[in-house]
Amino acid sequence: MPWFLFLSIIPHSPQKSSDENAPHFGRTAGIIAHCQSFCYTRFMENSPQHSGEFVLTKGGSVDFGEISAEIAEIIKRQQGKIRLRIGQQLNTIGDYGEKHIERQERLAQLKSMGFENARDFVEYTCENFNEIYSSGNRLLLTKRDGGHTCIIELKPSENGDFYDVITGFISRRKSIENKVAKQKIRLLWQKP
Repeated sequence: MPWFLFLSIIPHSPQKSSDENAPHFGRTAGIIAHCQSFCYTRFMENSPQHSGEFVLTKGGSVDFGEISAEIAEIIKRQQGKIRLRIGQQLNTIGDYGEKHIERQERLAQLKSMGFENARDFVEYTCENFNEIYSSGNRLLLTKRDGGHTCIIELKPSENGDFYDVITGFISRRKSIENKVAKQKIRLLWQKP
């Protein structure tokens, strides 16, 4: 008999705590709560994180966010969903995607800021960005968090109407301001 059926038939009583059966109710509720937590954790650990060459969000989608039609019109760029590929990390100029973001030193930085992995970081930033900068043909989505800024670098996909995540990192706010001052990047949009 599966354990969840077994737990559902453990006798319990909602009677007053002076009843001799009352301790069973407390233990059963505790066991069920523990098992629910355990099962959810195991489900999340075992849930698919990839679909083909793409990383999936926690909700199971390949789309982490989007540049909406309204924003696209303002920034004079294409509208499109944002996707994170598994990518590559070969320590070369063309590195990109999840593997590139999760290299050892970057992953340690993300974890120190409370993110478990690249997927969580990209999902958070794409859902909450409040600025978009231009850096050549690429876009930088930024989310200001106190003195730090979460940054996702995007480029239009070569084989679809969406944006590829090239990299992501956390920087001091001052670093963005310095790049603007040196005209290395240009502010295109800011959340009202």
